Amino acid sequence: FLMIRRPPRSTHCISSAASDVYKRQGKDHPTVAVRQSNLANVYGDLGRYEEAASLLEIALASAIKNFGKDHPNVAVSQSNLGMVYFSTKEYSKAVPLFQEAYDLYERLLGAEHPNTKTIEENLQYAQLFAQIQEMGLNPEDFMG
Repeated sequence: FLMIRRPPRSTHCISSAASDVYKRQGKDHPTVAVRQSNLANVYGDLGRYEEAASLLEIALASAIKNFGKDHPNVAVSQSNLGMVYFSTKEYSKAVPLFQEAYDLYERLLGAEHPNTKTIEENLQYAQLFAQIQEMGLNPEDFMG
């Protein structure tokens, strides 16, 4: 509801929640990373990709530290950060993040799980667009 109807207010609410948890639990608490991810997703929706990427990098590092590299939260963070890079047309940065998220989802959830399928599709598009960019072409020229 907040993100769809009132993104600026969402940003303030989520930022406040993250700040409160940060003050009470400390910067390394897993809830801080979740709040940062939520705020980063709102930033991404608002086109504030640099801020989104910065928060998602912190959230990814925190997820790995708190849960270990084979936890579903790590795959979510990898996927979210990959989407920011995809949105900024940095496909070569998105590919390894999507690949790691895909590998983790496939191992944990199976190849037919909807999350795995979504990440697989994101990975395929990122790989294709990265190859097109490597040829010096614009991927947007190939979209309908």
